[in-house]
Amino acid sequence: MVKYLFILLIFITSWLYVPPVMAAFCHSEDAHRVCIVSIKRSAKNYWQYQTEIAVDGVKKPIVVYNCRTKEKISLDSSRLPLDPTGKIICKLPANRDKERYSSGHNI
Repeated sequence: MVKYLFILLIFITSWLYVPPVMAAFCHSEDAHRVCIVSIKRSAKNYWQYQTEIAVDGVKKPIVVYNCRTKEKISLDSSRLPLDPTGKIICKLPANRDKERYSSGHNI
């Protein structure tokens, strides 16, 4: 009887642990798979996002997307217009906030 209770206890406790999930946001762009590996919002300039992306599984250097001026700023400080990935990154927080306010949740 103790053996069955022990097995039942192990079965129940195994459902309590949920391992963390490492999910990347991916999309297709010109026959390539582009995934956002990490994204960090600037605390000082909330319209800037420091991101690391992977194209077809190959990680690219960190890039800053400035959603206010619609620019992509690379590590060497060169400024380019937003690419399709940058447009998606700039839309993500806006959509999330709209959903939060429209559903009646308070911050």
